[in-house]
Amino acid sequence: MFDAELIQQLKQTNISIDGEKTKERVKELWNTTSKEEKQTIESLAGVARATVYRIYSTGSISAKLAVAIAQTLNVNPYFLTGEADEQEECTDELLEDLLKKHGYEKKLAADRRKNRRKAPTSSTPENKADELQKTADELAEQFDREVRETLKTAAEEYKREHPAPVAPSPVVPEPDMEPDISEDTLISDITRAFLDSLTEDDMILLLRSIQLRAKSGLPGTAELSEKLKLLLLS
Repeated sequence: MFDAELIQQLKQTNISIDGEKTKERVKELWNTTSKEEKQTIESLAGVARATVYRIYSTGSISAKLAVAIAQTLNVNPYFLTGEADEQEECTDELLEDLLKKHGYEKKLAADRRKNRRKAPTSSTPENKADELQKTADELAEQFDREVRETLKTAAEEYKREHPAPVAPSPVVPEPDMEPDISEDTLISDITRAFLDSLTEDDMILLLRSIQLRAKSGLPGTAELSEKLKLLLLS
């Protein structure tokens, strides 16, 4: 089907071969056409409604209106010009044949070139696969980064709420005095407390992170995922 840009370039010259048939057929179609369809025809052809009514009195129809009416109401354009007695349906082939018959080959060729330039380039299966893989990798990296940041933030909050004790002045330790808390012990306590505070949703999030990283092919993640599955099944 053609757009308004092409249709409005067509001439107003009469192309009907039987004025009486054109009068009757256009009038009958127009009287049973919806308001929206009438507006579409006028917009495609770039004409006022009086131009359509003029077909009733003169029996003349231009290529511009024949194409606009035919493709909007889905009728054979030759039915409007009196060259066909069956209403049938409108097709691109019939419209192109009508325009070629009346000397519009160059306009049709120009319209085809324009449409080819506008047509989007389709992606090949390989390109689509690459795009999907790239998206999966980006999601895996983003998810991993967010989980790491969440864990880091939680650990920092725990440190702020449980500050390390201030070291006392050097004294000679007595036999029953408790030993100082080492850095390794403190980190272990922080990790244990953080793990104890994990909710079920937090653990599911961590499991999903490991699985997603394994799918992305990041080094070491597949082995970690396998160990995790074995641990859960044991």
